[in-house]
Amino acid sequence: MMGLLRNPVAAAAAAALLALTVSRALLCAWQWEVIPAGSLGTIFLQGLRVDLIVLFACFSVPGLLLCLSRFLPAIRGALGALLPPFLALALAFIVMNEAATPGFIEEYGVRPNHLYVEYLIYPGEVLRTLWGGHRLELVLGILATTGTFALSLRWLRGLMRRDGGFRTRRGALLCALLLVILTPLALRSSLGHRPLNPTMVAFTESMLVNSLPLNSSYSAAYALAHLKDDEVNPSDLHAAASAAEVEDALGTFSARKAAPAPGCRLNQRIEAVGERGRNLVIVLEESLGARFVKGLGGVDSAPNLERLAREGWWLKRLYATGHRSVRGIEAVTAGFPPSPLASIVKLARTEQGTATLPALLRAQGYETAFIYGGESHFDNMAAYFRGNGVRLVVDQRDYEHPAYVGSWGVSDEDLFARATEVIEGYRKAGRNYCLVVFTSSFHDPFDIPGGKVEPPAGDLGEVPLAQALGARYADYALGKFLDGARERGLWEDTVFLVVADHEVKVRGNRVFPYFEFHIPGLILGAGVEPREDSRLASQIDLPPTLVSLLGLSGSYPFVGQDLTHGDTVGRALMQYNEIFAYREGDTLAVLSPGGKLDGYEVDDLSQSLTPLRIGDALHGKATALENLGPLLYREGLAADACLLPDPE
Repeated sequence: MMGLLRNPVAAAAAAALLALTVSRALLCAWQWEVIPAGSLGTIFLQGLRVDLIVLFACFSVPGLLLCLSRFLPAIRGALGALLPPFLALALAFIVMNEAATPGFIEEYGVRPNHLYVEYLIYPGEVLRTLWGGHRLELVLGILATTGTFALSLRWLRGLMRRDGGFRTRRGALLCALLLVILTPLALRSSLGHRPLNPTMVAFTESMLVNSLPLNSSYSAAYALAHLKDDEVNPSDLHAAASAAEVEDALGTFSARKAAPAPGCRLNQRIEAVGERGRNLVIVLEESLGARFVKGLGGVDSAPNLERLAREGWWLKRLYATGHRSVRGIEAVTAGFPPSPLASIVKLARTEQGTATLPALLRAQGYETAFIYGGESHFDNMAAYFRGNGVRLVVDQRDYEHPAYVGSWGVSDEDLFARATEVIEGYRKAGRNYCLVVFTSSFHDPFDIPGGKVEPPAGDLGEVPLAQALGARYADYALGKFLDGARERGLWEDTVFLVVADHEVKVRGNRVFPYFEFHIPGLILGAGVEPREDSRLASQIDLPPTLVSLLGLSGSYPFVGQDLTHGDTVGRALMQYNEIFAYREGDTLAVLSPGGKLDGYEVDDLSQSLTPLRIGDALHGKATALENLGPLLYREGLAADACLLPDPE
């Protein structure tokens, strides 16, 4: 055994296995309270399977080359120079991902997944966020990674000089044969039809616990391999549903189905309740979920929003469609439903020609703008908005002298000041306008101007002080903007929607963290009567509702419900990583890849989910609605050509 460990490849693999095992043990100790009794054996045995996948993926080819060098002396020199740095990089890569894991779990409740991979596309934003609010974790991660590389490089070079591989051809040949046989078996880790995937090692209702048998190099690589550029992999859906089944599921929400139009068969008929010619301002509040709104069961971080709620249409049981900003954007601006499909904000085929509120209103002669304080290239937002009806895109580069610049861009006060300038310019020109204003101050690390707000009174519970203060500042800036808009008379001809894009942190300690999707929603301004609305609603219901308030009757491909009518069905659609959930009434159906179905009875008061058997009818509806987004995307049923307002 000791002789084998003098082999640099075997030694590096053993060191990697030790690092993965120690990391898993430390994570288990940290999350001990949520780990079911008697499950440590399962976690570590299944973890060994996953670790072997990573070890063979990283080290089998170097091992074969080392075997080959015993028969081809000509490659020994090059191998001696190149092999130690490669092995050291592999070890550093594994350690880097494990070092990043605690912070990622703290933020998202699972090991690094597709979000981890996607954020690597934007290193500037990520580094600013880490430096602003997670400096210690960043420094420790860099030290662990660079230290691992430097120490292992020195160690492996020494092994290479002293041993250099195999002393006999027989040993090299035997090792090569074993690697050829074992590598495909280890990489598949299964004799079944499909190789091992994360679903196969899941054994509890907790997404966090189910991620512990994985290692973070595997989970990140798996996410990278399954990033959806254009289509949904059928295996990612709970089950396939036909177009007819999807249409039947939609038909249960409303009898106002539009007359068929070529390529627009999922259009619905919307009857206006407002007057034509009203303007629209959508304020998409970054991360301002219900936990920061006292009246929704949270801490007292949004007093201005709650004050204004008494003057508008307060949606008390509104639920986000996802836990990323792009999910909120697609739902609020296009009414696009959540699904295993990547957000349409990021897909090439929906960068243009998509039915959005800005596209609809621009065709009606409105000026349209997207106002953002950060870098609009993030998550492909600029391309999405420019290609789908937005004439003006404002981002961080367009602020000449902002009063404060945080980790994610200019402050919300600077943002709203610029939005006010744009609005006043349109008013001076006598033009109708549609603005989407996306805040960013209340984004981790919650970098806000000092001296503006005080912490909320009372017990903050599990809400960190930085979050409570960040929410207070976001609310402070929002209150200034809306109060100023009223003073300038904007409420007389403008409809305002204030809605969160998602909750600040959604964690997978249960099979589906349903209650962390609860967000505030408020509609104010022209023709909006004050009311508290306790109906269960989804972000996708906002576009058809706004269309009605803006006085635009017609046929539209928005699949949500028009909340201006009283005959809606209380329901919400949600996506969390690869899991889709559908709530109707007090029943929640949760659909996971691989055909897994879970049902729960929802108690909003106690925020509890009680396991429940799902009936065939609700099961079928949930399955059809999971297929809704891919159907709209695949067949182009949410195209701007399907925006068909009635003539004036």
